[in-house]
Amino acid sequence: TCFCFDGFTGPSCDSVRCENDCWQRGSCQQNGTCRCDTYWSASGAGEYQRCYPENYLSDGNCRDNPVRFDSHSNCSIVACKNDCNGHGLCSSSGCICDIGWAGASCDQPPCPFNCRSHGVCKNGTCACRDGFTGSSCEWNNTAAWMRRTACSASKPFSCDDTAECVSAIGECALRKSSTKVSDWSAAKYHIQPLTARGEARVITSSSQQAAMNVIDGNDGAGGFWQSGQCYPLGYVQYPLSNILLHSCLAGRCQSTAPSSVNLAAATDGDTTTSVDIAVSSGIARLVLNLTQPSSLVAVSLRISFIDTAINVIGLTSLSQRVSLANLTVSSSHVNLDLSNVAIFVSIQLESSKPFSVFELSARDGPCSEYATVDLGRESLISALTIRHWAGSDAVNYTLYESSLDGVAWTLLRDPVPPQLLASLDTELNPAITSRYVRVRHVLKERMSVRVY
Repeated sequence: TCFCFDGFTGPSCDSVRCENDCWQRGSCQQNGTCRCDTYWSASGAGEYQRCYPENYLSDGNCRDNPVRFDSHSNCSIVACKNDCNGHGLCSSSGCICDIGWAGASCDQPPCPFNCRSHGVCKNGTCACRDGFTGSSCEWNNTAAWMRRTACSASKPFSCDDTAECVSAIGECALRKSSTKVSDWSAAKYHIQPLTARGEARVITSSSQQAAMNVIDGNDGAGGFWQSGQCYPLGYVQYPLSNILLHSCLAGRCQSTAPSSVNLAAATDGDTTTSVDIAVSSGIARLVLNLTQPSSLVAVSLRISFIDTAINVIGLTSLSQRVSLANLTVSSSHVNLDLSNVAIFVSIQLESSKPFSVFELSARDGPCSEYATVDLGRESLISALTIRHWAGSDAVNYTLYESSLDGVAWTLLRDPVPPQLLASLDTELNPAITSRYVRVRHVLKERMSVRVY
């Protein structure tokens, strides 16, 4: 019997499988995408009836006001108006617009840098609040800031005696008093962010292929990083969330398999590799010891077995055996929500027959999605400008953190609203010495969401 990898089905695993069978609202195509059917709203409260060919003549709803589901979400949610005009992502609560775009269907153009939180975007133009000016409200126009603010080609500022207005870079650039204006280089005084150094890199909790978008200098459409979905099963590869990751490689696993069997595949974060657990003295068993007693909130398993059952057992700090699940059907991936059942010191899988473990994972806290900037070396940091978005009720709060070694982290700013869309400036006074800066979104339990 074939045990199909995720995304495939059929007796010989030769058919592409659509997620959740298109939620029974469409047909699965050969390329694994869904073609959604047309419906009409039966009650106005989320109940829908399928439209059939004859309904387009007799039923005004199907003809004049049809409900279409979103093929990009495998027909799980109602399609958004005009598909968000190509400037956003359709969600169950409507369009999630690309950074800068606004409106119910993402039809309102963005303003430069979204007015940097110092103004209101109106049809692509910033209306700056008192005290700020510039095309993106980037400059504080009070007297105290004059010597370090920009000068515009159209409306130049008056620079003081130590600087000259350089419209090419939009700044009052300093010059030495002993030189002539033609002798100094304006570019020399143009401050570059630490992330613009060639040695900076980005490490993310997921979707690493788009990680460098975090420091590419483009915070508009297409210049962002989007996370994966930590809950329910995406956290398997997350070092910050999966407390069992690489536990067997570290020697914390025992089993009834022969000593020559390498158990590392059971906790390597890869759901396509496996380890076979053999029967010894009438039982097949895999035991994973936690690094410390933990109040688990979830355990996830991908296992394969035939004509048997798998007992999932938690051993408490009081040496009590707690049954977490009795699995009777071989499954591609199972998530067990535990809701702090007890304080555990180990997790055990037991069966009367052999079984294979593709992955065993666990969490002792909420899911987190993060983007970490590694500056390449310890650097003096006096300010942060960060633009993030996690505009969903599924996110508890967002943190800005720093670290010298990537292990011990310091909070830089009290939790900020996840729904913040505009860039946020954070002054660090006094300045700090650090190598790593991290933005971390902490999710609510049992909630699935992507963050930016």
